[in-house]
Amino acid sequence: MSSDLNNFSPEQLRFIAWLALPKAERKPKTQRELAGVFEVAEETLSRWKDLPGFRDAVNRTAREYVKDDIPDVLAAIRKHAKAGSVPHINMALAMADMGADVRDAGAGPGAALPPIREVVVRLHGGTVEPE
Repeated sequence: MSSDLNNFSPEQLRFIAWLALPKAERKPKTQRELAGVFEVAEETLSRWKDLPGFRDAVNRTAREYVKDDIPDVLAAIRKHAKAGSVPHINMALAMADMGADVRDAGAGPGAALPPIREVVVRLHGGTVEPE
């Protein structure tokens, strides 16, 4: 994380980490309860949110948390794409840098068809023999 986190107290850093979690994962569940843990007024926590750089620090921390979930997210996209979900297929194609091939297919005279067969076979764990 960025060195500008040095501008916050340990309690503020804990509050940043708490805010960066999805609400369902926060313990304690409410800001009021967290204020009790920190032994400060709830209004103090509200004021901290207005500190310069505070919200940016929350957002950066949340993005760091997401990085830990990327393998699971990619697996879910792949699973749904293999089941035939068109939005998930489009995401898988885009992540494989094949979205432009699909988007541009037939865009001009002599345009080649995209390698859709190859994508589908690979999504199902197969290999494609050269034609």
